[in-house]
Amino acid sequence: MKKTLIALALSAALSAPAFAATLDTEEQKLSYSFGLMIAKQIKSGFGNLDIKAFNAAMKDVFADADPQLSEAEVEAVLNKFQQQQAAKQQVEAAELAAANKAAAEEKAKVNMQIGKKFLAENAKREGVTTTESGLQIEIIAAGTGSAPTLEDTVVVHYKGSTIDENVFDSSYKRDKPATFPLSRVIKGWTEGLQLIKEGGKAKLYIPSELAYGLQGAGADIGPGETLIFEVELIEIVKNEANK
Repeated sequence: MKKTLIALALSAALSAPAFAATLDTEEQKLSYSFGLMIAKQIKSGFGNLDIKAFNAAMKDVFADADPQLSEAEVEAVLNKFQQQQAAKQQVEAAELAAANKAAAEEKAKVNMQIGKKFLAENAKREGVTTTESGLQIEIIAAGTGSAPTLEDTVVVHYKGSTIDENVFDSSYKRDKPATFPLSRVIKGWTEGLQLIKEGGKAKLYIPSELAYGLQGAGADIGPGETLIFEVELIEIVKNEANK
C-alpha cells in the first residue's frame, strides 16, 4: 500500500538518528516539516510525552508488529488521561474565576470609594437633594404634570454617564425616547423618576448599590460605579387599573 505523506514524515523521522536528520531532498524536507507540525501539536497538548515510548509505538505500527498494549488497555489509558485533563481544566477555570472575582471586588472597592467621595462633595452643591437611600437628585426643569408611580410606564429621553463623564448610553444620540415600566429598571431610576413631574427634567446621581452594584454592566460600567443620568420625563403612561 502506498504510504501517505504523513506516514512518510513519521517513517523518515523514526529511521533517522535522534534529533538529527538529512534534509537534502524535497521529500526529506517535506517529511521533516510534517514531523515538526505533528510534534508541535502533540507538545502543545501533552508536553511531557515520553519520546521513546512514542517512537516505539510508531515503529510497531509501521512494522506491522503486534502492539504492546491491547485495545482495551489503550482505551483505558486514554480515558484516564482525558479525565485528568478535564479535572485539570476545571481546576484552572475555578482558579481563573476566583482571580477574576478578586480583581473585580478590588476594583469595586476602589470605584465605591471614589463614588462616595464624589457624592459627598456633590451633596454640598445648591439644588442637589439626597434621599434616605443615598440617591441624589437635581431638578433642572420643573414639570407641570403629575409624578409617575411604581405601576406606571414612562417615556423618557436620557443620557447616562460615569462620574468621569464617560457617556455609556443616550436616547438623545439615538434620537428616539425610551419607554419602559418603572418597576423594571435599576433602583435609582425607580426612585428618582417618581420625584420628577411629567414634562420635567433632572439629573440623578446614583450610587452603585442603587445601580448595577458589584457586578457592573458590560464593558462601560465597571463594578461599584456611581452613575449620573440626565433624564427628561416626556410622558407617563398610566396603568389601566390605576386610571
